[in-house]
Amino acid sequence: MALGSKLVIALPFLFLAARINANSSITAFNLTAISAFNNASILECWQITLPLTISQTAGIQGAAVQQLGNVSSMVWSSLPGGFAGSPHPAPSVQYNVILSGTLHVTIPNSSQEVTVVSGKRSLLIAADTANVSRTGHISSLLGKEQGTSLMIPTANNEIPPHKVIHAGACGKRDLEL
Repeated sequence: MALGSKLVIALPFLFLAARINANSSITAFNLTAISAFNNASILECWQITLPLTISQTAGIQGAAVQQLGNVSSMVWSSLPGGFAGSPHPAPSVQYNVILSGTLHVTIPNSSQEVTVVSGKRSLLIAADTANVSRTGHISSLLGKEQGTSLMIPTANNEIPPHKVIHAGACGKRDLEL
């Protein structure tokens, strides 16, 4: 598949599962949000307030399961290493899962930034749509590695129920799974 190609898959809703063992317990699910305040994009650390439960479903029994709300579709994206983005609002309220590469997000006219390395802490939500942000954000890839991601818009542009943990991106301690 060529760079920039998209694969679109219908997806009725999204949840994440994380294995629970005797030495760990997950009590909350946090993620970095690109949101907006006063018509400008900002970074915040959000805690999803939908129920976090322990699955009894065969195949994932014992896993922590976090409902993330209804979603409308899923798009796979590939960008070349070193990609330098330009300011843009999110096209819709959407989750972004970084599958490979290192994403660097900056906020124009601000010192706010976050670097997201692919892996278990690589889920973001972008909610700085054009109706709430004039500035948008800038997404770039660090290094020479190709970056791949899944972009998963929420159904009807709904922002999932959440509370703001703090201003700025979530830190490593906020994202412990």
